[in-house]
Amino acid sequence: MSTASLHQLSLSSLQGLAQACLHQRLTLPLTIADLTSYIPDGLLADTFKSLNHLNTQGFSLPQIGLLLETIAQERQLTLHNRPPPELVWTGPEAPGTASRDTRVVVQELFQKAQHSVLVATYAIDQNAKADALFQVLADRMDANPSLTVQFFINLIRPHNNTDPESKFIKEFNERFRRNLWPPGQRLPQVFYDPRSLSTGSGSKACLHTKCVVVDETHVFITSANFTEAAHHRNIETGILLKDGAIAKALQQQFNSLVAHSKLRPLP
Repeated sequence: MSTASLHQLSLSSLQGLAQACLHQRLTLPLTIADLTSYIPDGLLADTFKSLNHLNTQGFSLPQIGLLLETIAQERQLTLHNRPPPELVWTGPEAPGTASRDTRVVVQELFQKAQHSVLVATYAIDQNAKADALFQVLADRMDANPSLTVQFFINLIRPHNNTDPESKFIKEFNERFRRNLWPPGQRLPQVFYDPRSLSTGSGSKACLHTKCVVVDETHVFITSANFTEAAHHRNIETGILLKDGAIAKALQQQFNSLVAHSKLRPLP
């Protein structure tokens, strides 16, 4: 068994767990309960297996701590040498400001995608406006059959609508194909938060995050929805990062919710 799962941990998780091992605040063999204070749920099982495998190979608790500390130091060096974050902006510009345009950044990310694209948005345009936003990505999908594209979209149940969730999902699925995605040979995988369709106010919630992750390398976190207004006219702010650790962590966050059925795929 490799230690690849340890390299997926955040810097704070690595440092916290390393100190706990070095100061022997834990005991071997480790339990899931030992790790919950340091490791996010999505990485807990793999980390548990990797650390206890090291124990079976003869690693003591301080030695495991030194290994984790070494990985953390390598991560710090990588973070120190990574490209600086870029400010991304929609809206009027003032003299002396420096930022990149939201629309341009998103289209560049779509154009360079080789392996995977994750898009999360609260609102999405339709028809010609949607085509303008997503045509580049649709073309990339058709040209590259191995490109995996995931969309995480908020679904909005109209006020006083009490249709069964299955009926609502079927209608949205048809509308996505007809109005929200450019004509092409392939469709992205689409996921939604079932709580957004709850008819009870106490349990209702929305998928409000807006971000793009490309090839588990580039991350764009923004206030902008995938609408013409947000990409061209509104005042919107975002940050573009080239950071594999953050990209993988964000991808893992969404995929963990899917694995635990917190987010569901459209049929």
